[in-house]
Amino acid sequence: MAMMSEFWWRNGQETRGMHWKSWESLCRPKASGGLGFKDLEAYNLALLGKQLWRMIKNPRSLMCRVFKSRYFRNTDPLNASLGSRPSYAWRSIHAAHKLIQHGARVVIGNGRDTKIWQERWIGAAPATMIKSVRRSEGNERISLADDMRVSALIRVNGKEWNLDLIERLFTTEVQEQILKIRPAGNYSRDTYSWEFTKTGHYTVKSGYWVQTNIVAPDKEVQEVIQPRLDGIYQQIWGLETSPKIKHFLWKCLSNALPVLNLKKEFPREDVEEGLVPWLLWRLWKNRNEFNFRGKDYDARTTVKKVWEDVMEWKSRNEVQHEEVKQPAADTPEVKWSPPDSMTLKCNTDGAWSKETGEGGVGWLLRNHQGLLLWAGAKKMVALRSAIESEAEAIRWAVQTVAGFGYRRVLVETDSQMLARMLNAEEEIWPVLAPIIQDISTSLNANEGFKVQYHPRSGNKSANRIAKETSTFTSIVPKLYSMVPMWLNSCVLRLISPM
Repeated sequence: MAMMSEFWWRNGQETRGMHWKSWESLCRPKASGGLGFKDLEAYNLALLGKQLWRMIKNPRSLMCRVFKSRYFRNTDPLNASLGSRPSYAWRSIHAAHKLIQHGARVVIGNGRDTKIWQERWIGAAPATMIKSVRRSEGNERISLADDMRVSALIRVNGKEWNLDLIERLFTTEVQEQILKIRPAGNYSRDTYSWEFTKTGHYTVKSGYWVQTNIVAPDKEVQEVIQPRLDGIYQQIWGLETSPKIKHFLWKCLSNALPVLNLKKEFPREDVEEGLVPWLLWRLWKNRNEFNFRGKDYDARTTVKKVWEDVMEWKSRNEVQHEEVKQPAADTPEVKWSPPDSMTLKCNTDGAWSKETGEGGVGWLLRNHQGLLLWAGAKKMVALRSAIESEAEAIRWAVQTVAGFGYRRVLVETDSQMLARMLNAEEEIWPVLAPIIQDISTSLNANEGFKVQYHPRSGNKSANRIAKETSTFTSIVPKLYSMVPMWLNSCVLRLISPM
């Protein structure tokens, strides 16, 4: 760090330069008054976190088995202690424990692999384990083993909680956290997910952010003598001007400019607002020219120099952006198209509100003539993302339509990423893994079912059903064998002429 700091502040080959700001200050984000340099210690912990995450996700790997035999025989990598006389490798990996514990969470599938009292599966960012139970006379009859699994709290169907047992065992707060989780079913496994990426995969970038902003924030207590300047810093870095001008303004605001007094009088009405940063830069240059070379510039010459600087920068900027983007051709709207006469088509979609966490799913099944056979709509709670609602729509549609006895069905979704994951063309997101496993099990059991992507413009009927669920007052699913009045015009409009 000392070498990098010296490189940044050094003015010449032989002089060390004046370090006007500490390296910790320079490592802060630009919006917070720093320059966004990497904190190498935090970055190293984020890299070590990647190794720990691999051990958590792949407990049967050779690396994990070697460390387990020595350091955590009776527990898992996330809850392992440092142990006595640890190796340099284990000591380094263990240093990332606190970082990973802030973002690791078990996504419940069937609950058979997750221990209630020892693993982090409730809450979020950070997830926690359950550490206490409600004391009552009835609880004395319930056997609470140390390795009790989450599956003991789930009913036989694998998708519903045993509400009576949960109410008897846990406090109201813990009950609410448990009921926000939806078990994925008997055919899906539990898996760890990272809370700070939408996919659930751990990344060094997200780990570095957690380490610098949550685990080890700047705890220096400073006397407040002026308001926070974050807003001004953001304006500086957002200016349409050259990088050297931005750094000059940052030095002015950060009290890191090697001058005693920069106050200069110049008529504000004679200067355009966009020239102010350039004018400040030129005044500082003029001051250095006067002190070190004895050259003096009057106001007229200074303004002329400012204009020359601006025009030079603009001309260079125009050369870099001389390629003119051609307007993209309007792509024709893709309408719903009927399947072949031997196949049915099922369109699915989901809706989600980030503010409430509620949403809904909808699907409709049609034949080659575009006639509706079945449609489904269901309101859902405790959804975590839009793509999760899309996945829930596919799962419900596939299982319901298969239960009706249909054998050849083409399932369409407007989520291209979800379709790629279901067709093994994309790595499955950990946050969706239990749901994807459940859908895949249903698809494998029904060989005539296939999932494919279709643009939103040809999936408006399913989208309309999903949005209609926002008016539902109950989470009880609804099935339609006739087109509802509020969907009639939408279904007819999307059928392509044959």
